[in-house]
Amino acid sequence: MEKLLEMIEDYKIDGVVFHACRSCRATTIGQTHIKSELGKYSDLPMMQLVSDKVQFYDFESGTKGKPGYRPERKIDRQGVIDYFGVPPEKVIEVQALVGDTSDNVPGVPGIGDNGARERVARLGHVDRIIENADAIPHSRTREAIRNNPDSALLSLDLVRLDRDVDVAVDYPDIAMREMDRPRLVRLFSELVLARS
Repeated sequence: MEKLLEMIEDYKIDGVVFHACRSCRATTIGQTHIKSELGKYSDLPMMQLVSDKVQFYDFESGTKGKPGYRPERKIDRQGVIDYFGVPPEKVIEVQALVGDTSDNVPGVPGIGDNGARERVARLGHVDRIIENADAIPHSRTREAIRNNPDSALLSLDLVRLDRDVDVAVDYPDIAMREMDRPRLVRLFSELVLARS
């Protein structure tokens, strides 16, 4: 892991994770060798990276036996569909419409999770939703899209992962075989990737 950190120190972490996942999808590295432990942090846009070779690892949250507790879990493609109502490649479209105040993503005021999922499931992309706003049957949703196209497009740019990272990495050499949870938590804390 230290070798990888030296190679990527000049890049934003989301771009590095995107590059790593894209590269691993193109190789014969098995799913058990690279999962999203490589790039786990709390931003939901990371779920756009989930594929047959990349899973999203979500740490345990809360206190066992108390309300709000959630055990650690690995989220695969079907898990993303179950959570968002759309496949991984459409996650950022939903997020662009809904927004995320913790990441300063404005979204479209008045569009919630359900409305965003429905629009993305029907039309697929934010630009198509904007182009077809007049055909949206729900008047409040229609007006929100009509009145805020710039916010929707800005939000899409904000949740899209940086794709400009180009680091030559021999992934089989750095792939995680077994997760060392304490070491991983320390590393993510050093990189300020803690859940807020």
